[in-house]
Order: sequence, then C-alpha cells, then structure tokens
Amino acid sequence: MRRRLLAILLLFLDASLFAGVSDMRDDQHRGMGVRGIALSDSYGTMFANPASLVFNPGSISASLWVTDNGYVNEPASGLMLSFCGKRMGFTLEQTTEFTKREDNLYNALKYTYLRMDWAYNWKRLSFGLSLNAQTAMKRTSIEIDAGRELTDLAVQTFFSRYETKPNSTKVTAALGAMLDMDWFTIGVVSDQFAEASDEGSLEFSGKDLYENLCFGFSLYSPTFNHRSQLNLFKAGVSMELIHPFQDASTLRGGIDLKMQMLSDAQIDFMAGWQQPFSTDELFGMDWTEATQSIGVLVTLQGWRINAYAEFPAKLYEGDGSARDVQTTVSFSFSR
Repeated sequence: MRRRLLAILLLFLDASLFAGVSDMRDDQHRGMGVRGIALSDSYGTMFANPASLVFNPGSISASLWVTDNGYVNEPASGLMLSFCGKRMGFTLEQTTEFTKREDNLYNALKYTYLRMDWAYNWKRLSFGLSLNAQTAMKRTSIEIDAGRELTDLAVQTFFSRYETKPNSTKVTAALGAMLDMDWFTIGVVSDQFAEASDEGSLEFSGKDLYENLCFGFSLYSPTFNHRSQLNLFKAGVSMELIHPFQDASTLRGGIDLKMQMLSDAQIDFMAGWQQPFSTDELFGMDWTEATQSIGVLVTLQGWRINAYAEFPAKLYEGDGSARDVQTTVSFSFSR
C-alpha cells in the first residue's frame, strides 16, 4: 500500500506540469457537465455536496488533472490528496496556473487550498458541513522559452520563489443535504453561507445562504438484477439548478452510460449540457451561450482515467475556434 501511494506521488510530480486547476470540484462527473450535487458514487462528490461523504467513507485518494486549450496556452499544475473517514474528510491541494500576457511572457498564481468536511446521516438522509481555506501567491513577467516550454514551466512551478498576493486569504463555509435512495437521489447545497478574509472576522449571512443555494436530482437504473448479478449496463441522468435566486443562473444536465464488466472494472460514457440563463428571461434562453461536454471514464481496481472535453455550443454555427475547446485528462486513485 505504501509503495502504491509513493508511486502516485512520484507520478504526480512528473505529470502535473499539465494539470489544470481543480477548484475543489468532483472531476469524475465533469463529462456529464454537472457538479455532482445529487451524486454519491465517489469520494469527490463531497466537493459539490458535503452530505455525500457518509456514502463513501474510509478512503485515501489522490487526483491529478491535465487541462489545456492549446499547446502551453494557459497551462497549470496541481496536486490533491484526500483522506476520508466515516464522518469527516480532509483535503489538501496546491495548484499553479499561468496566464499568458504576450509571446513567451506569463503571469503565475499559486493557490493553496485546505478543506475539511463533516457529515452525519440518519438512514438515507444526510447532512454535511464544509470549511474551505485558501491563499494565493504570485509571480509576474515569467519568460518561457519556445521549444523548452515544459522544462521551463517545471522550474517556474517547483523551484522559483513566489510572493504573497495581498488580500488573497479567505475562509468559506458551505452546507448540504442529500436523500439517497440508490436509484433516485435529491441534493441541495448552499456553497457559501459564511466568509472570512485576512482583513476581517468570520461573517455569517442569511442572504448568502439563500442566494448560493443549488439543487440537483439524479436517476440511475439498478446496479444488480433480480438474481443479484451485476447488470452489464447501468444508465443515469442528472439535472442541477445552480444559484437560481441570483441574476445569473445555470441549468446543468447530463447522462451517463456505464458498462460494468466487474464491480471494480467499469467504463462510463458521458455527455452534458450547461445553459446559463437569467430569471427575468427564463423561457428566452440563448442556446448559443451554452457549453457542451463529452467524456469517457475508465475505472479499474481503484484507478480512474477520465478524458473529457468542454466546448461552447456556438461552434455548431461555425463561430469560434479550436482554442475554445478545453480538453482534459485526469488521473485518480482511491483506496
């Protein structure tokens, strides 16, 4: 077990040159285009809804994302480790993202996240609380030589000194609830009801609790048949309403077709849709502002390889370019 974890860490240090910023989201379901508010089939759903923690206890997990919308266009690196018990979860993440200013010149931001999740359940009903602290450091006018992009990025990421970014430290709190019936799940979460910064004390706000509410539900076909045998195919659909009480809201939906060869050997084919809208124009949504996603997830004995792409729907009308397509490959291990 120790050798496996050591191998994972070494792999991450090598491959994280391409990693994308995770922003503490469940990576497994991004191909579906949803956050995972009403999903509970992996440890990572606690990032969307801390109440899901009780359904995936006792795991040690590590994750890596590989993201770019062009070769070394706006690269980033990151590493996440999670330790989850029956009631509590602890996650540590550090990411570095580069923003291109002009040819061969970049600005860089390095974020450190520390998150603690707590959950309690009564039968199939669960409640969760999360505390998320973050801080940032920065560097400017970094020169990356053409032809040596990867080695230069490695040096600038791991061996260069960063300075603290002013007013970048903050702590936020979130609440969530979930009703999990195996085939049908309902989730609700307020992803920020309290906030504290390095310039003030912790502030609780009923308005923030209300305005940051998100809702979701999911439907999945049975994992096993009437003979208690594993079904070869398992299909699911998930829908989410993100911040419906704010001026700018998002409707998310996705489908998942899972091929189950063994209980720990599966392939998922996913597709999703994200549609922004305003409450004033609920029935006048512009579909060209939407984002579509597709993805494939391979799971084998705790290892996951997830490849997905997100692109604007305006590409169907010939508006946009290949750089508007963001492709991602993620690697994770959970035991």
